[in-house]
Amino acid sequence: MNNQKQQIIVQLFGKWYDLTEFSEYHPGGKEILEKLNGKDGTDNFYEAGHLSNHAVLQHLSRLPIIEKPKL
Repeated sequence: MNNQKQQIIVQLFGKWYDLTEFSEYHPGGKEILEKLNGKDGTDNFYEAGHLSNHAVLQHLSRLPIIEKPKL
């Protein structure tokens, strides 16, 4: 049995973020991030109202930024 977590990579504002570890704590649920895996989630980020939430922006600044993944 493979217990390895599925890597979740999402593009926000032109940068790719590894959200794998964060997905376990995402207040909206891991499923939302899984649906965005390998995609640009910037519009979803706007729609969720995250730009007006300082705590969310601060947390985003601490997430790992990676090179563009091979999709």
